Amino acid sequence: MKKLLLIIITISLLLGCSKEEQQNSNNIKNNTESTQQEQTDKKEQIEEEKIDIGMYLYTNEDRILLDNYETDFILNQDLLSVEVYNTTKTNLGGAKQKEVWHEYYDKYQDLNPKIAYHIKFSTTDNGTIEKTIYSPEDTTQIYDYMQIYLYDDINQLDNTTYTHIEEEQVNEDTILTSIKLTGSTKTDNINSDIELSAFMYTNSSTDINDTNNKYTITISRK
Repeated sequence: MKKLLLIIITISLLLGCSKEEQQNSNNIKNNTESTQQEQTDKKEQIEEEKIDIGMYLYTNEDRILLDNYETDFILNQDLLSVEVYNTTKTNLGGAKQKEVWHEYYDKYQDLNPKIAYHIKFSTTDNGTIEKTIYSPEDTTQIYDYMQIYLYDDINQLDNTTYTHIEEEQVNEDTILTSIKLTGSTKTDNINSDIELSAFMYTNSSTDINDTNNKYTITISRK
């Protein structure tokens, strides 16, 4: 009798384990399928909202699409200022910035896209540093290595002087249309090129790796 009881208990345990393993397998399968579907949905969303974007150097007479740029890395000296537009034409001319902006942005206006930036470089004392910048407060963590200033050139009164935007000035209409990099106290510790990207997003949770709507330039030390 004891042997029969032992056999019944053993079979029950084996069946229970088998059932649990099957449930775990089904859960893993469902989670995998869910992740794949999310990735597919995200990819489709990116493709549906394809937005042209380029980064330009303003030279008083023209706006030139940048790819690589060489400059000195010096404390409190500007390395580079770039303007962002919804195009990748080689040259945009020297018209007023607002005019050029609206010429290329207005076809995307219904999407109400915003601009964010991403910077990446390596250092001698702190390894690789990279940061995505959605607003001025995101620049503080890397200030010692690189001073970064953001500008909303579009929501300004004509013929007025303005400066970089502060965190408390950011609102739902803010568009960070240009960015300036300036040398800081630890800029000498940067031992690689600087990779600077701009990307357009329509969802505030979008990261640079989530979108194809981005443009990257390389800034090298002379």
